[in-house]
Amino acid sequence: MDNLKKLGKIFSQMVENSDSYNAFWKNIPLGHEAFALMKDELPLRVKGELTPYTRIVLLGKMMDCMPERNCARFFKEVMEYQRELFSLISDEDLAEDMDIDGYKGAPETFERCYSAEIHEKKIKKTLDYLNPEISMEEWCRMYGVSLKFDPVERSEAWERCIYEVELECDRVLKNEPKGMGFCFSYWSTKKAVLAKHGIQWRSPSTMNPRVMFD
Repeated sequence: MDNLKKLGKIFSQMVENSDSYNAFWKNIPLGHEAFALMKDELPLRVKGELTPYTRIVLLGKMMDCMPERNCARFFKEVMEYQRELFSLISDEDLAEDMDIDGYKGAPETFERCYSAEIHEKKIKKTLDYLNPEISMEEWCRMYGVSLKFDPVERSEAWERCIYEVELECDRVLKNEPKGMGFCFSYWSTKKAVLAKHGIQWRSPSTMNPRVMFD
């Protein structure tokens, strides 16, 4: 039960961070901690609290609170674990009266919101993102992403250091007004901090010169 309480506190903090301005990055280590707890420290089923079904739902909500493209390899690991969980769901799991942020454990609700088919599409999107044979431009076309991004963001080096980079940017810009034009200060700072990590990065404004940012 101590680990369940700890997991609940982590999820609450992640929701709080995701509701704050530009704070999704703070959930990167929290997501890793929550996943390790759920996968390695908690039994598969805890009566009235946890089943394979609720794990899928909770992990999905966890990822909703994280910066997806900065965590693609981690997301791949989590989604592959979710895929395993689909095969472990029993009729009893689906019938159990769970209520997670409005989702009841009814089979029809499960199929609509968290079906294996929808899940496979999500995995494919992530795998395509990580596939070096698919260009950034092609990936954006495939998945309806309108803004181009620097392909270096798909690299393992980026994923390894991005939390520390964001932490440093937050420290440097802590007294900077977060109003109109802040994005340019943020991108300039981020570019400089990434360079310290050996990563040359082009900002969204550089990658999308015809787009007006504020």
